[in-house]
Order: sequence, then C-alpha cells, then structure tokens
Amino acid sequence: MSSARRRTRLRHFDPDRAVPSEPLRWALADWLLYRRLSGRELARRAGLSRSTVHRLARGRGERADLRTLARLCRALAVSPGELVVWEGDDPLPAGGRGRARQLAFRGRGWR
Repeated sequence: MSSARRRTRLRHFDPDRAVPSEPLRWALADWLLYRRLSGRELARRAGLSRSTVHRLARGRGERADLRTLARLCRALAVSPGELVVWEGDDPLPAGGRGRARQLAFRGRGWR
C-alpha cells in the first residue's frame, strides 16, 4: 500500500463511527488519602520516583508499566482493579470516602 493511499485513509477517519470506550481513571489519590500516605512516602515504599507517583495521582498518567502498577498495588495493599477504576466507580470500601475526608492531613505536599 502506498503512503499516499494510507494518508488518505487516515484523513477520512470518522470519530462518530468509532466505538466509544468507557473512561478509566487512576484512583491513586483516593487511596493516598484513605491510607494517610504522602506521595513521597508511597514513592519510597514502592521504589518509584516522586514524579511518577505525582503524575498518576493527579490523573495525568495515560500509560504505566505493569511493574509500576504491581509496585503501587503492593505498597498500598490493593488489587489492580481497585487502583484503576471506571470513571463513576468509588474504589474505597463502604464508608471509606467519609473516613478519607476526615483524616485528610495538611502537609508539605510533594516535597
């Protein structure tokens, strides 16, 4: 197939005909509040960089290595299904959302 023909096909992509996918989100920020951990402490426990944890906690992480996911799950003692959830789902246990809000601590952030 020539490159001109390939470019033509890409130009005629119709997003309305594409199958919409349900948006997934990282629930890392929820679990950090629930477990009363800072991003720095989670990064230390998981053996990851603070920037990686910060990016995923803020929902900016579109891709993550399976090793990264496994390290985060081990450090937080959760399953991958509790760390990556559908947009409308609450990953915390019943009553956990209120507990997480009550225990929110004021700290120095990501330093």
